[in-house]
Amino acid sequence: MKDMEKDLKDILFKDLCARLPYNTLISIDGNRYRMEEIRHALIGIDTYKTTIDDCDIEQVKPYLFPLSSMTEEQIYNSPFGYETMDTIRKNKDWTTIEIYHDDYYELVDWFNAHHFDYRNLIEKGLAIDATGLNIY
Repeated sequence: MKDMEKDLKDILFKDLCARLPYNTLISIDGNRYRMEEIRHALIGIDTYKTTIDDCDIEQVKPYLFPLSSMTEEQIYNSPFGYETMDTIRKNKDWTTIEIYHDDYYELVDWFNAHHFDYRNLIEKGLAIDATGLNIY
């Protein structure tokens, strides 16, 4: 993926930035890091700086769960109601559901906090499917 298209790079970069507060696991050239380590590198804490300084965005892949992998427990415990979340899980899509404007941000935060791939990065080869890896 050396010549990743600019729009795909932008999507990945935006997604990674949104996940910074949620300590998502990422892979850089096959090595696993937490987003906290990336944040430290970005603000100049030297512990991780050398590893991440030489990294290109093409090498970074977050570990995410497909929307279809939501468990019954996650659906019941979400703040959005069973019907909404089950529809998202079954359709593997959240863009077709009806939610209020204010709920949109809360839904995206919920997806990020639970490491769900709401941008279809796994299908695009930009993320690693975390299903069954037992890493979160």
